[in-house]
Amino acid sequence: MSVPIVVRCPCGARIEAKAGDVVTCECGRRYDTTAVDSEQVRLASLIQRRNKVYARLGVIVAGLATIGGFIVAGWWGAGLALPFSCLVWWKGVQPRWQRRAAADLATIPKSRIEAER
Repeated sequence: MSVPIVVRCPCGARIEAKAGDVVTCECGRRYDTTAVDSEQVRLASLIQRRNKVYARLGVIVAGLATIGGFIVAGWWGAGLALPFSCLVWWKGVQPRWQRRAAADLATIPKSRIEAER
């Protein structure tokens, strides 16, 4: 799984890349992002995978709630359970996990990559 990174050049350019890419700035400076610490990439990849699992889990919860609503109250129950479960999951549960992931990302030290020219 590729980890997105941002390379900031001294000229002011901001280049979005994937960890392991070689990127060239508008001013001609080249940056080899394979120099990024493998532990940093591993931790970022872990957080990225965990966020994908949380999103998929939300879809599963919403689906199960809809099926449960259908079993209990028919189509009306399914029609009410789906938006309610989505609202609870994506407005209540998911933001908490996203704040946790952002805090985890903030603890990963930043890398400094020098230009090759």
